[in-house]
Amino acid sequence: MNGNISIVIGSWGSYNECNERALGSKWLDLSDYSDWDEIVEELKKDGFELDGIDEELFIQDVEGISDNSVNWDYVNPEKLFNTLNESGVLTNDYKYKVFCAFLEVRCFDDFEERVKSHGERWDDNINLWSGFDWEDYGKEMLDCCGYQIPDEIIDFIDLERYGRYCGEEYLQEYSDGRNTIKGEKTMNITTENKKQKAIELMNKLDIYKPYIKGFRENNQICFFENFGGFWAEQEPELMAKIQEFEKEHNCLVYAVTHEFLEFGECYDFLYISDYEEDWNEMLYPQGNMYYVFAYVWNKTDDWCSEFGTIGIRSFGGGIKRVA
Repeated sequence: MNGNISIVIGSWGSYNECNERALGSKWLDLSDYSDWDEIVEELKKDGFELDGIDEELFIQDVEGISDNSVNWDYVNPEKLFNTLNESGVLTNDYKYKVFCAFLEVRCFDDFEERVKSHGERWDDNINLWSGFDWEDYGKEMLDCCGYQIPDEIIDFIDLERYGRYCGEEYLQEYSDGRNTIKGEKTMNITTENKKQKAIELMNKLDIYKPYIKGFRENNQICFFENFGGFWAEQEPELMAKIQEFEKEHNCLVYAVTHEFLEFGECYDFLYISDYEEDWNEMLYPQGNMYYVFAYVWNKTDDWCSEFGTIGIRSFGGGIKRVA
């Protein structure tokens, strides 16, 4: 990643004196620096007297941040850099893309608050539907619900209206499509609370009672292949990945489905998040199936692993991914 966000740093002392540094530093590509101290050294090389006339710094110009509500003259460059650095937008192209979409519908102050509260996980509850208009979203929702509509009939359906019906309450438009941004969340729910919620969802899915008992009494996790269940502890690599995921995201995995898809071998971790406000949405019925929150571990290509919502069916005490 290179060159997404650059700034010119000025000092009020030199600006007011109209000296050789009145126009500020050279353009600084913030992705070139790992911490603020490196930028300080760069400014010193440019002749900034940081313990003297150039002590009070400001942002003289900025590229790569589109928020006209911000008066950059009054934003501390060190604070800006540290916020962007902590958020991951300087080193992760996807996070930068989410950042730009976020600023189209919110403001930089909201972004700053999210980073302050959640650090690099500030975008956990933001989903992009890049390139989607309402018609595309309507068709996607029909597909997700498992409706098999013949091609000769689909043209008679107002997909745009259906898309708005499905998403207008929570989807927001930005220049490249649609996005969802959920509110700030209360974090750090106890493991026992997550476990009780997980057991509630397992009962709703009508999972085989001995599997629920193993989870409740011994923290055993079952993974399912074509509705058949197996203990995850039988697969050391899978168990290690589950534990790594739980530790990194402070969540609790209660079941896993396993399948081979056209894009790789996948394990879908059904989990309880650290955001209690999400719990009512983590599993909901749709026709003859359920939609559940999941982290899809693509074992074939880990770079393609991602959070999302998948469709599953319950049968005979087991579950299977179907969408």
